[in-house]
Amino acid sequence: MSKRILVIDDRQELLTLLRMLLEDAEYGVSVLDDGALVEEAARKNLPDLIVLDMRLGAVSGLDVLERLRSIQATADIPVIVATAAITEADVVERLIRDPSGRYANIAVLKKPFDGDALLDRIQSMIGVAEAG
Repeated sequence: MSKRILVIDDRQELLTLLRMLLEDAEYGVSVLDDGALVEEAARKNLPDLIVLDMRLGAVSGLDVLERLRSIQATADIPVIVATAAITEADVVERLIRDPSGRYANIAVLKKPFDGDALLDRIQSMIGVAEAG
């Protein structure tokens, strides 16, 4: 069974590109364009990894990340934070260094990034997809 990835971004064109890239790499992919729906989707589908944009319109990616970490079922899901905002990337990088370990299994990928960089980061966090 292939590894499942949930991608959250408010830009449809990016969701389409990421879905194609990840499906070509044989990952199972779900996409969301609304940060308010992330908790429910993550609890229901329990993805192996989440790719989370920090700017989601009305909902802050940092708030989404905090909520995911506060729910037992989703607290340990690896997250790749994708952002073009330097300030938000710095905040997430500080959280990752928190000695409590609450923000373990989180990585920052600064936009713009290429597909290979994303696939390399995914592979380093959860391994390669298994066909099936």
